[in-house]
Amino acid sequence: MVRSGEPQFWESPDALRRGYPQIGQTSLMSGAWAIVPVRGEGHIFGVLSLGFPAPRAFDPAARASLETLARQCAAAIQRTQRYAIVAQARERAQRLQQVTAALGAVVTPEAVAAIVLRAGMAMISADAAATFAFDPVTEEFHLLSAHDDTGELALQFTQPLAATSGPLADVRTTRELVLIESPAELAQRWPHLVTSPQRTGDLATVTVPLLFDTALVGALHLTFRRPHHFSAEEQEGLRALSQQGAQALERTRLYTAERAARLKGERVIARMTRLYAVISALAEAVTLDDVASVMVRQGMAALGASAGSVWQLSADGTRLVALQVAGYPPARADQWRSIALDARVAMAEAARTARPILIESPAVLATEWPQFAAALEGLPDQATALLPLLVAGRAIGTMSLSFSKPRSFDADDRTFLDVLSQQCAMALERARLYAATEAQARRLGALAEASQLFAAASLHLQAVLDAVAQQVSAAVGDLGVVGLLSADRQEL
Repeated sequence: MVRSGEPQFWESPDALRRGYPQIGQTSLMSGAWAIVPVRGEGHIFGVLSLGFPAPRAFDPAARASLETLARQCAAAIQRTQRYAIVAQARERAQRLQQVTAALGAVVTPEAVAAIVLRAGMAMISADAAATFAFDPVTEEFHLLSAHDDTGELALQFTQPLAATSGPLADVRTTRELVLIESPAELAQRWPHLVTSPQRTGDLATVTVPLLFDTALVGALHLTFRRPHHFSAEEQEGLRALSQQGAQALERTRLYTAERAARLKGERVIARMTRLYAVISALAEAVTLDDVASVMVRQGMAALGASAGSVWQLSADGTRLVALQVAGYPPARADQWRSIALDARVAMAEAARTARPILIESPAVLATEWPQFAAALEGLPDQATALLPLLVAGRAIGTMSLSFSKPRSFDADDRTFLDVLSQQCAMALERARLYAATEAQARRLGALAEASQLFAAASLHLQAVLDAVAQQVSAAVGDLGVVGLLSADRQEL
């Protein structure tokens, strides 16, 4: 009847057996039957089957009545189906509106991923799910959020995935939904993944690409503990959800990038302001002590250091002499007043090699600079920057900044430290030259004064010797004595 589309009327069991001999002598519950197709919009989507307790005839009026009843059934069924479709569409729209509102309130990829994950699970009644971000540079998927009662799904995706074969790989290449409705289908498509359902209990999965325009920004992976057929309505809903998720992920990416750029800009401005303050303070400092004090004070403030020191290379180039030490225990500061240039300490190493030494944590100290660990033992330092002070490529000293917590030194930090050390080196060299010039001026002044004194003295030997003693004591000491050798040069 379904194939022919024509109603069938069987007025007795014998008539039914003649039409369907295969029934044979099977006991029948009714004495007559009417089977009428339920037809609507040009196709049959059901049958109206009626059984009567006793044989009976179906005259044209009875047949017309039954066909009318079938049409009324068809209209009622279609009306309820349309209502169900409208209700489902309304429910999906409401869910998507709720998802839109929730996504609009979050600003991190992890929060977006959690919302998309929960919405996807609710939409198709999935048992577990995971949301990934896609890195177009490395072509790897990174887990953002996962929900799985067993915890196996999150464990499976803890490391970045360079998907080469499997649902995620297909999503990356096709940009389409990847549907797996049974373990048999999984084994047929990706035989190497047949052990995955045994471990996770997943018997059906769908992987949804998150596309912003045509760019892949992530994926939503939903799994079932039972075989599952993905209806057209479910697939349509997942596509709509993926569009919302992709837009939200892209928005958070732009927000994060803009915020990072703004913070970097603010950090650059703050660093430039601090550098200007350092340069201004150094310009006003004249003596070596003043310059060293500015270097330590301003350097610690610029980078948030807890301690700092400045060392100058001795005139003979064999030792580092401390000009300023701040933030260290007094006993250690006294111990570091002078250090041999060939000592196995970081300050001397920076001066010897004319290269900065950046120790970001005790672990880095132990692995990369173990030779300096003993010298730093007992100090609260968790990170240290040791900067050579270079003039014309030659080290004239070392500057150190220490931190109470481990910290990294990024490219901006390294650039700032390089500029800071250059400015400090020039100021220190300027102060050294100023001190040398002042000393030279004092020596020349003393010689000029001595010349005038000697010129005014009489030619009497004792008067000349008294003048020499007076000048020497005034120039370099509190007491001056002049002695002459005897004529035979045996006595003084």
